[in-house]
This record gives sequence, structure tokens and C-alpha cells, in this order.
Amino acid sequence: MIDIQSKLIELEDKIKDAYMRSSVIDEVCTPIPVEQTIRYGQFSQFIQKLLVEREHMQNPSHFLILDEVGTSVARGETKQIIEKISSLPSKTVEKLSYEDILVGIQSLRDLGFVPNHIFLPINYFHEVFEWNKGKWRPDTARGSAFSTLYTNSGEQLSINYSNKYIPFEHVMITSKEANIWEYRHVDDDSTKNRLKVKFDWNYNDPDNTLLLVQTIYNFKISEENGNFIIKPKNHPPNP
Repeated sequence: MIDIQSKLIELEDKIKDAYMRSSVIDEVCTPIPVEQTIRYGQFSQFIQKLLVEREHMQNPSHFLILDEVGTSVARGETKQIIEKISSLPSKTVEKLSYEDILVGIQSLRDLGFVPNHIFLPINYFHEVFEWNKGKWRPDTARGSAFSTLYTNSGEQLSINYSNKYIPFEHVMITSKEANIWEYRHVDDDSTKNRLKVKFDWNYNDPDNTLLLVQTIYNFKISEENGNFIIKPKNHPPNP
């Protein structure tokens, strides 16, 4: 006999975990929890209400995967961030080089920012591997030769590539202190939880239960000079 409340909590946690694995907010932004009453009505939200068959949760032979629900919210957030950052003034280059990226990193550093993340079109996937060759990698190196860009001066920039869900053409070097992600925290006992995930088992439907997935947020760029945008005229072929 399945303990339905434990099953619901398990599924809710899986959705939240999938969201956190896909979210770039903690890399690209400074997340700030905001009380419900602050600037009420001035925040945006992502919200989904889905009907899920009760049988999938009650029958032990059913395997219910809801990770995509959390991942889709994270994608929506990333699209918002990219859309706003890519609209900032940019530097145009004929063809992106590693030196162009170093110029952007140094420009941010000169202004007192700490560059730590880069959005790259997928066309540069193989270039990143070549750029990383021979670079010093500290013992605390976080990622692979494809998921992190290393410099000889010690920077480690985590990378997000464009994909079919989140297409973009600009190269964006960001520092998290320049970008603010305010959010309404959804749990009384935790300000870290940006995403509300809740099954309503008492939903008035004999066959389905209602799943609510919601995050309430306000994204703002507090320091435009804390992001460096490069617009290449020509990209390498797709990998």
C-alpha cells in the first residue's frame, strides 16, 4: 500500500531538484528573497497547473517522471535573463576569438566586477576545448574542458550553450553582482526555495490530482557595466 502523502512529497522534491539542476540564477545573478508584501503586484511569475492521473501515483507498477516540469521553469528564467542582458550595448567583432573574451573579462575586472559566467552559442563548443588547452586549472576546478572556460590568470567561467530550447547569438560574459534576481520565497522555513511545487490531492476530480508549479520573481540589471556583450558577425559551423 503506497503512502500517498510521502509519494507526493517525493515527486515534489524531484521537480524542485530538476529545477535547481537546470537553473542558472545562482551563477548569473545574486538571488534575494523578498517578502510577499514588498512591491506587491510588481513581480512577474511562471505558473503551471497540470492535471496528473491519480493512478500513476497509486499504482506501484507506474513510473512517473516529472523532472521536465522543473526544467521547463528554469529554461523560462534563462530566456528572460538572456533576453534582457543581450539587449545591452555590445561590442561587434568579425569572428569571435579567445582574445576577445579575455578583453571582456579584463574590462569587467577593471570596473571592479568578478566575471564568472559566459553564455556561448553552441557553435563554439569545440573552440572552448581548444581555448582551454594548456591553461592552468586549479585543484578547485569545477567543470570539464567543455563546460568551463579557464584563463591563465585563474578565472573559471561556467558556460551555458545555446540550444533548441534557448537559442541566442550573442556572447555574454556576466558577473553575478551586476544582476539581481528577487523572488518571493515560498516556504516559511527556507528562503532558498524559489519554486513552489504542490499537489492538491483533495482536488475535486476522481481521476486526477492538481499539480501547481509557481515561482514569483523580478529580474533586474543593477549594473549594466557588469555584463560584457560581444556580437560576432560570423559564427563557426554548428558542431
